[in-house]
Amino acid sequence: MKDTFKFGFTETLTQIDDDHDGEEYQHIFLGVDLYINEKKINCFTDPLAFLFPANTIRDTYHPYDKKLFMSCKSKLTMVYLDFYPFTCSCGVAGCASIWDGIYMKDRKHTIEWRVPTDSGYKFLDKRFYSFRKEEYLSEIERLKGTIKSRPDSFMSDWESCAML
Repeated sequence: MKDTFKFGFTETLTQIDDDHDGEEYQHIFLGVDLYINEKKINCFTDPLAFLFPANTIRDTYHPYDKKLFMSCKSKLTMVYLDFYPFTCSCGVAGCASIWDGIYMKDRKHTIEWRVPTDSGYKFLDKRFYSFRKEEYLSEIERLKGTIKSRPDSFMSDWESCAML
C-alpha cells in the first residue's frame, strides 16, 4: 500500500504593526500543514521546499525550475535529491533541530522519501515513504495554485512567489 500525501491550509487572523508606530492592522495569513497517511505532521512545513528544492536536477520531478535543470543536465544525472520540507517557523531547519535533508527519489510511478535517522525527524512515523507520483505531483500543483491565488496570505518571506 502506498503512502498518502496532502496539504491542508489554516487561516490565522493576525494583528500587524509593520513600522512599529503603534498602529496595527489585521491580516489573514494562510498556514500550510502537511498530512501523511491522513496524519497531520507536527512540525512547521515550508511549502516552498516542495516547489523549489535546492538540489533539483530532473525536470520530471519539479518542472518549475527548468533553468536549473538545463544547467545541470549535461553535467550529471541524479535521481536522488535532499530537501528540507520541515523547518522552524523562521525557515531554518537547524533551528528546529533538523540536521539533514530528506532524500527523495523520483521513480517512474512513485516518489520515495528516505528519512535519515538521528537527524531530527522524530515527528515522522517511519523512515521510508513511497507516494504515488501522480497524486504527489497533483498536490504540488494544488499548493502552487493556492500560493498563486493568495500570495499575500502566506506565513513566510514569499518573494519567490513571483517566480511561480
